[in-house]
Amino acid sequence: MNKHLNKAILRCKSVISLPEIYQKITVKIDQATTTNNELAEIIKLDAGISTKLLAIVNSSFYGFPSQISTISHAISLVGLKDFQNLVLGSSVVKQFEDVRATGFPINEFWDYSLHVAIAAKTLGKHWANRKEQEELFIAGLLHDVGKLVIAQACKDQLEEIQKIWPNQMPLQEQDFIGFDHTEAGAELIRSWNLPELLSTAVKQHHELDQTNPPEPTVLCVYMANAMAYGDEEKIKASLELCNQYVENPVTEEALLEMQEAVTEEKKSLIGVYLSS
Repeated sequence: MNKHLNKAILRCKSVISLPEIYQKITVKIDQATTTNNELAEIIKLDAGISTKLLAIVNSSFYGFPSQISTISHAISLVGLKDFQNLVLGSSVVKQFEDVRATGFPINEFWDYSLHVAIAAKTLGKHWANRKEQEELFIAGLLHDVGKLVIAQACKDQLEEIQKIWPNQMPLQEQDFIGFDHTEAGAELIRSWNLPELLSTAVKQHHELDQTNPPEPTVLCVYMANAMAYGDEEKIKASLELCNQYVENPVTEEALLEMQEAVTEEKKSLIGVYLSS
């Protein structure tokens, strides 16, 4: 880790630990005898997270035919891994709420991140296997988490840094503060001891490391970020690059249809994620 990033991470001790509720359910999931009811009881200790999780699983994103009224029922339907990732995503949103006080546009940040999350999971149906698909939503949701680190660690420079971000040019960040948000995000993911593939996807969401064939998760997050950014040339170039590495290339027409579906699904979820 370079010295500038190391100092930034040290200034973010208040957010560098994983959300407590996620740690608790992870410990229980690792125990083979744990029941869904036991996991539900842990979630119920945080009324905000409990309400949010039920709202998410009852949204059109999952499309279950009937209303789900209990956390234990939700777990049985979405599966343990998806449930674990939903808890992680919901609790991270809550944990970083204080960043709003810095003037950081947190609502716009989560709106964009949620777009990437949904797009990544949608692309995963074409490019990733079932196990990889389970990680895609959280990988997309956290892809820009390094910006939240910067918002806390570099408050005095945040106004100038925010002028750089719309251009999606990490090199400009490196010139200005000595590191960029992809590095900061990847380091935070590592500090949380989450799967290395998540930190790789975060690190490469602007530029793929093509020295080795990228993993499907990395490709999906990279392409999803291009879709959320919305620049047609960037989308086309990203799609051509990704299609070189996958068995099932996606056409521009199919991608456009995905984009429309992703936008609609985001509308149904964004209010839930931003609710307190």
